[in-house]
Amino acid sequence: MTQFSRFTGRRFGFLLLPLLLIIGVKARRAVRRRTRGSPASRIAAGWSEIMDRSTDLGFRPAPGTTRSEAGAALDGEYGGSVVTLARTADSAVFAPDPVDPAQAESFWAGVQAELRRMDSGRPRWRRWRARISLRSLRSTRRYR
Repeated sequence: MTQFSRFTGRRFGFLLLPLLLIIGVKARRAVRRRTRGSPASRIAAGWSEIMDRSTDLGFRPAPGTTRSEAGAALDGEYGGSVVTLARTADSAVFAPDPVDPAQAESFWAGVQAELRRMDSGRPRWRRWRARISLRSLRSTRRYR
């Protein structure tokens, strides 16, 4: 191996490392959201995951919108049934009775399906740009 190839290989590795770090941080955040807390808080965290992905894809609802309003706007932008997930999240978070853990798992299955749907209509380069975007990591706004 020549000295030039070792130098360029290291340089490429240093450029790739921050991108892999961003992807890893986002993956860890998603796992924590799905597995930590009460079922109601996991459902609220699932909604945050949808909003963070939409932020990374470049969609930002107006400040002060409710989950249902944001879900309807996301349905208009990406298609799907995000508004149904928004209503489910509201019902779970504001329910007087505790939420069943099976409901949280079912909600997260819907979240995963909607995330795939949001990504599916985008070109590959845009999906990758969203994966390495720092927008959702820098956002101080939490969707609960």
